[in-house]
Amino acid sequence: MCNTAAHLVDRVAPNVPVRQWVLSLPFELRRLVAFRADVLTAVARIFFETVSADYRRRSGVGSPRAGAVTCVQRFGGSLNLNPHLHVIWLDGVFTFDEGTTRFHPAEPPNRECLERIVRHVARRVVRWLGRKGLLDERVREERSNVPETATSLDACAHVALAPGGFGSAGSPTPAPDDHDEARWSHRQQRFTAEHERFNLHAGVHIPASDDDGRERLCRYALRPCFALKRLSTLPDNRVAYQVKAPRSRRTTHRLMTPLEFLARASALIPPPRFPLVRYHGVLAPNSPHRARVVPRPLAWLPNKCGSRRAAEKHARNARHPDRATSSGTRTPTAGSTVASHTLPCDQKGVTTPAVRLGNLITSSSPTSVSSPSETATVVTFGADGDLPPNMLPIRHWNRLLGGLLLCTSPRLDWATLMRRTHATDVLECSQCQGRLRVLAAITEPDVAREILIRLGQATTAPRPARARDPTWEDGTQTDVPAAE
Repeated sequence: MCNTAAHLVDRVAPNVPVRQWVLSLPFELRRLVAFRADVLTAVARIFFETVSADYRRRSGVGSPRAGAVTCVQRFGGSLNLNPHLHVIWLDGVFTFDEGTTRFHPAEPPNRECLERIVRHVARRVVRWLGRKGLLDERVREERSNVPETATSLDACAHVALAPGGFGSAGSPTPAPDDHDEARWSHRQQRFTAEHERFNLHAGVHIPASDDDGRERLCRYALRPCFALKRLSTLPDNRVAYQVKAPRSRRTTHRLMTPLEFLARASALIPPPRFPLVRYHGVLAPNSPHRARVVPRPLAWLPNKCGSRRAAEKHARNARHPDRATSSGTRTPTAGSTVASHTLPCDQKGVTTPAVRLGNLITSSSPTSVSSPSETATVVTFGADGDLPPNMLPIRHWNRLLGGLLLCTSPRLDWATLMRRTHATDVLECSQCQGRLRVLAAITEPDVAREILIRLGQATTAPRPARARDPTWEDGTQTDVPAAE
């Protein structure tokens, strides 16, 4: 969740305002969308094409291009199977001229616009399902009553789609409930529209100046299916899960047997080859405009004074200021009002004349270096309002401690992710406040055992708990040992 959110903010989403569009589906389509990748792909594609057409219509510019990231959530607020789409949309359109990339912000959608979009999406989805033969339009009396052969996964999905029982954590018996979670509230909101139980919400807007808000929005869209702090066990061995939106004081928790809880949790796991993060428009991997939109660290900008390998070296120096200082490289600091970064010069050691890359000011002022061959060109950020969309603004750079916590790859290391997410520096010694560093990754069992013996720690893993047969009720059945 946090790793992917950092990747989206630093490497995918440009410096523009974003809006979250949430599409909820009817109860009858949830099983298809949850377990058929082609159905989910079709629904996501139809939704993107419909909203993109609306953005282009409202922009009023020629040849507009939209972009979005779809985060698929398979769960509701009470451990129920409820696949729906959280789409983080670039709230506007791009236009690409020769050497110029412009972003045109869009006005907030009104109620008429949302109703038109949700009607069009519902009509296209139903038409696509009909062409694929996935709709049974016969009346109930003409359908067969012979049950189909169901697998164990189908049984788990049936349990996860069932209403179940709700109550409070101290209630001895659950309160019966036969209402769907999507119909708990019927209040008309400004940025909400519904048609044939297709529900659309577009009320969350993050301005371009709120980089921290964009990252929190990405974390919310990518969050896991349940939170451990909302899960508890009752004295009668039932499992209680606190719902997100309780309707009354008597229905604050979903009450389940342990077997029902396992069935619901199993149904929320996506099948193989079922990606939950999808990129559309200018953010798609095969888009010809992606390189002109996605942000990139300053050291990766195309320039005449260095290769990609040298740029990656300076990006590593940005993450390790102590190494950069020892080599004579100047890097941005967290408290500076103007962030600067050093780019390598050409192989002959000749500084490049001052040039202007977009709104980046490039000067040929030399820095203190240890040898003439390390003469560098200093690139300085301009004002945040003058930066192009694919540039990391100074406020974002400073929030990441001068690039120290920048996500330079799709996978952040553990120490950087902990410091960025929880503001906990795990590489700082608790006694002397010195800096720790990773010496080696021990993977050989004999070496790990020897180290544990020297440290006085146990060298064998604890024995797993003994599993109990599900049919055990009165305590007379013998426990079944767990599989080794």
